Amino acid sequence: MKFTEKELLRKIGSKRKYLGYSQEFMAFKLGLKQATYYKIETGKIKMKLSQFLVIADTLKLEIQVKENTSLSIGKNLFRSSTT
Repeated sequence: MKFTEKELLRKIGSKRKYLGYSQEFMAFKLGLKQATYYKIETGKIKMKLSQFLVIADTLKLEIQVKENTSLSIGKNLFRSSTT
């Protein structure tokens, strides 16, 4: 299943709330301030791939990457680790 950036971020927020996790908890898991996590979850700033992987692991989201296909998420979701 393919998700747009907005749909993926909405799914992250919904799953976080379903599990009873606060934004403060997620920020702690990522080593960020709550305000920064909020900006990631609302799409105001881009996340690093490494941050997405921590979020996915924490929320027990399944990620599938198939050979010879692109990731099924928006191409602009992630920011470079150099920024």
